[in-house]
Amino acid sequence: MSHYFLHDENLKNNEYDIIFSINSHEFHLVSNNGVFSKKRIDEGSYYLINSLVKLDLKGNFLDLGCGYGPVGITVLYFFKDLSLVMSDVNSTCLELTKKNLEKYNLNAKVILSDGFENIKESFDVIAFNPPIRIGKEKLFKIYKDAFERLNQNGRFIIVIRKDKGAESHKKFLETVFSSVELIERKRGYHVYCMNKWLV
Repeated sequence: MSHYFLHDENLKNNEYDIIFSINSHEFHLVSNNGVFSKKRIDEGSYYLINSLVKLDLKGNFLDLGCGYGPVGITVLYFFKDLSLVMSDVNSTCLELTKKNLEKYNLNAKVILSDGFENIKESFDVIAFNPPIRIGKEKLFKIYKDAFERLNQNGRFIIVIRKDKGAESHKKFLETVFSSVELIERKRGYHVYCMNKWLV
Protein backbone atom coordinates (compact mmCIF):
# COMPACT_ATOMS: atom_id res chain seq x y z
CA MET A 1 0.00 0.00 0.00
CA SER A 2 1.42 3.37 -1.01
CA HIS A 3 2.25 5.90 1.69
CA TYR A 4 0.52 9.22 1.13
CA PHE A 5 3.62 11.25 2.03
CA LEU A 6 5.39 9.96 -1.07
CA HIS A 7 4.71 10.48 -4.75
CA ASP A 8 4.01 7.11 -6.43
CA GLU A 9 3.88 7.13 -10.22
CA ASN A 10 2.40 3.60 -10.22
CA LEU A 11 -0.81 4.67 -8.49
CA LYS A 12 -3.95 4.37 -10.57
CA ASN A 13 -5.49 7.74 -11.40
CA ASN A 14 -8.89 7.99 -9.71
CA GLU A 15 -10.22 11.49 -9.06
CA TYR A 16 -12.63 12.25 -6.20
CA ASP A 17 -14.89 15.26 -5.72
CA ILE A 18 -14.39 16.54 -2.17
CA ILE A 19 -17.39 18.58 -1.01
CA PHE A 20 -17.58 20.64 2.20
CA SER A 21 -19.25 23.84 3.38
CA ILE A 22 -17.69 26.78 5.22
CA ASN A 23 -19.75 29.84 6.16
CA SER A 24 -22.63 28.56 4.01
CA HIS A 25 -20.38 28.36 0.93
CA GLU A 26 -19.98 24.93 -0.66
CA PHE A 27 -16.53 24.00 -1.94
CA HIS A 28 -15.77 21.28 -4.49
CA LEU A 29 -12.12 20.23 -4.65
CA VAL A 30 -10.43 17.51 -6.67
CA SER A 31 -8.56 14.74 -4.86
CA ASN A 32 -6.94 11.53 -6.06
CA ASN A 33 -5.16 8.37 -4.92
CA GLY A 34 -1.95 8.82 -2.99
CA VAL A 35 -3.03 11.73 -0.78
CA PHE A 36 -4.24 11.99 2.81
CA SER A 37 -8.02 11.68 3.27
CA LYS A 38 -8.54 11.28 -0.46
CA LYS A 39 -12.33 10.78 -0.41
CA ARG A 40 -13.47 13.43 2.06
CA ILE A 41 -12.07 16.36 3.99
CA ASP A 42 -10.66 15.09 7.26
CA GLU A 43 -12.23 16.42 10.44
CA GLY A 44 -9.04 18.04 11.68
CA SER A 45 -8.62 20.16 8.55
CA TYR A 46 -12.30 21.09 8.64
CA TYR A 47 -12.10 22.37 12.22
CA LEU A 48 -8.84 24.14 11.46
CA ILE A 49 -10.48 25.96 8.52
CA ASN A 50 -13.50 26.88 10.65
CA SER A 51 -11.17 28.42 13.24
CA LEU A 52 -9.09 30.29 10.66
CA VAL A 53 -12.01 31.98 8.88
CA LYS A 54 -13.13 33.47 12.22
CA LEU A 55 -9.83 35.34 12.55
CA ASP A 56 -8.63 38.59 10.99
CA LEU A 57 -6.06 37.21 8.59
CA LYS A 58 -3.57 39.53 6.88
CA GLY A 59 -0.16 39.43 5.24
CA ASN A 60 1.81 36.32 4.30
CA PHE A 61 0.07 33.00 4.97
CA LEU A 62 1.65 29.53 4.80
CA ASP A 63 -0.46 26.40 4.40
CA LEU A 64 2.16 23.90 5.58
CA GLY A 65 1.53 20.33 4.41
CA CYS A 66 -1.29 21.53 2.19
CA GLY A 67 -2.41 18.19 0.73
CA TYR A 68 -4.78 18.87 -2.17
CA GLY A 69 -5.33 22.37 -0.77
CA PRO A 70 -8.52 22.67 1.34
CA VAL A 71 -7.07 24.92 4.06
CA GLY A 72 -5.20 27.43 1.90
CA ILE A 73 -7.80 27.58 -0.85
CA THR A 74 -10.68 28.17 1.56
CA VAL A 75 -8.77 30.81 3.51
CA LEU A 76 -7.74 32.63 0.32
CA TYR A 77 -11.31 32.50 -0.98
CA PHE A 78 -12.47 34.49 2.08
CA PHE A 79 -9.31 36.64 2.48
CA LYS A 80 -8.40 37.61 -1.07
CA ASP A 81 -5.62 40.02 -0.02
CA LEU A 82 -3.50 37.31 1.59
CA SER A 83 -0.19 36.38 0.02
CA LEU A 84 -0.47 32.58 0.11
CA VAL A 85 2.24 29.92 0.02
CA MET A 86 1.20 26.26 -0.08
CA SER A 87 3.73 23.49 0.53
CA ASP A 88 3.80 19.71 0.70
CA VAL A 89 6.35 16.92 0.53
CA ASN A 90 4.17 15.01 -1.97
CA SER A 91 4.24 16.22 -5.58
CA THR A 92 0.86 14.56 -6.28
CA CYS A 93 -0.66 16.84 -3.64
CA LEU A 94 0.86 19.89 -5.30
CA GLU A 95 -0.48 18.92 -8.73
CA LEU A 96 -3.97 18.69 -7.18
CA THR A 97 -3.47 21.96 -5.30
CA LYS A 98 -2.63 23.77 -8.54
CA LYS A 99 -5.72 22.28 -10.20
CA ASN A 100 -7.93 23.38 -7.29
CA LEU A 101 -6.45 26.90 -7.23
CA GLU A 102 -7.17 27.24 -10.93
CA LYS A 103 -10.71 25.99 -10.40
CA TYR A 104 -11.39 28.91 -8.05
CA ASN A 105 -9.27 31.40 -10.00
CA LEU A 106 -6.94 31.88 -7.03
CA ASN A 107 -3.20 32.49 -7.01
CA ALA A 108 -0.66 31.02 -4.61
CA LYS A 109 2.99 30.05 -4.59
CA VAL A 110 3.17 26.23 -4.52
CA ILE A 111 6.38 24.66 -3.16
CA LEU A 112 7.61 21.07 -2.87
CA SER A 113 9.18 21.00 0.58
CA ASP A 114 9.81 18.64 3.47
CA GLY A 115 8.86 20.88 6.37
CA PHE A 116 10.60 24.23 5.86
CA GLU A 117 13.45 22.78 3.80
CA ASN A 118 12.67 24.71 0.59
CA ILE A 119 10.71 27.59 2.10
CA LYS A 120 12.64 30.85 2.33
CA GLU A 121 9.92 33.37 3.21
CA SER A 122 8.72 34.48 6.63
CA PHE A 123 5.03 34.61 7.48
CA ASP A 124 2.35 36.37 9.48
CA VAL A 125 0.28 33.18 9.77
CA ILE A 126 1.28 29.52 9.46
CA ALA A 127 -1.45 26.85 9.51
CA PHE A 128 -0.62 23.18 10.02
CA ASN A 129 -2.49 19.90 10.45
CA PRO A 130 0.46 17.86 11.77
CA PRO A 131 0.89 14.32 10.37
CA ILE A 132 1.17 12.51 13.70
CA ARG A 133 2.65 9.35 12.22
CA ILE A 134 5.97 11.04 11.35
CA GLY A 135 6.67 11.17 15.09
CA LYS A 136 7.18 13.81 17.75
CA GLU A 137 10.86 14.41 17.01
CA LYS A 138 10.15 15.58 13.45
CA LEU A 139 6.99 17.44 14.41
CA PHE A 140 8.64 19.27 17.29
CA LYS A 141 11.42 20.37 14.93
CA ILE A 142 8.76 21.73 12.55
CA TYR A 143 7.19 23.62 15.48
CA LYS A 144 10.54 25.23 16.31
CA ASP A 145 11.16 26.02 12.65
CA ALA A 146 7.70 27.60 12.44
CA PHE A 147 8.59 29.93 15.31
CA GLU A 148 11.74 31.01 13.47
CA ARG A 149 9.82 31.64 10.23
CA LEU A 150 7.10 33.76 11.80
CA ASN A 151 7.21 37.53 11.61
CA GLN A 152 6.95 39.41 14.89
CA ASN A 153 3.36 39.17 16.18
CA GLY A 154 2.80 36.27 13.77
CA ARG A 155 0.56 33.31 14.56
CA PHE A 156 1.10 29.55 14.26
CA ILE A 157 -2.19 27.64 14.25
CA ILE A 158 -2.45 23.85 14.43
CA VAL A 159 -5.10 21.20 14.96
CA ILE A 160 -4.48 17.96 16.83
CA ARG A 161 -6.67 15.26 18.33
CA LYS A 162 -6.72 14.83 22.10
CA ASP A 163 -6.11 11.08 21.80
CA LYS A 164 -3.16 11.70 19.47
CA GLY A 165 -1.18 13.68 22.03
CA ALA A 166 -2.73 17.15 22.08
CA GLU A 167 -1.62 17.80 25.67
CA SER A 168 2.00 16.72 25.15
CA HIS A 169 2.20 18.80 21.96
CA LYS A 170 0.78 21.78 23.85
CA LYS A 171 3.39 21.39 26.60
CA PHE A 172 6.19 21.39 24.04
CA LEU A 173 4.73 24.39 22.21
CA GLU A 174 4.71 26.29 25.52
CA THR A 175 8.51 25.88 25.65
CA VAL A 176 8.80 27.55 22.23
CA PHE A 177 6.05 30.19 22.22
CA SER A 178 5.17 32.66 24.95
CA SER A 179 1.46 32.24 24.20
CA VAL A 180 -0.43 29.00 23.47
CA GLU A 181 -4.20 29.45 23.29
CA LEU A 182 -6.87 26.80 22.76
CA ILE A 183 -9.21 28.54 20.30
CA GLU A 184 -11.44 25.60 19.34
CA ARG A 185 -12.30 22.22 20.83
CA LYS A 186 -14.71 19.91 19.03
CA ARG A 187 -15.20 16.14 18.80
CA GLY A 188 -11.82 15.49 20.37
CA TYR A 189 -9.92 17.94 18.16
CA HIS A 190 -8.01 20.85 19.68
CA VAL A 191 -7.08 23.93 17.64
CA TYR A 192 -4.18 25.87 19.19
CA CYS A 193 -3.02 29.37 18.28
CA MET A 194 0.55 30.34 19.16
CA ASN A 195 1.68 33.95 19.01
CA LYS A 196 5.17 35.28 18.42
CA TRP A 197 4.87 38.49 20.38
CA LEU A 198 6.97 41.55 19.66
CA VAL A 199 9.64 41.85 22.36
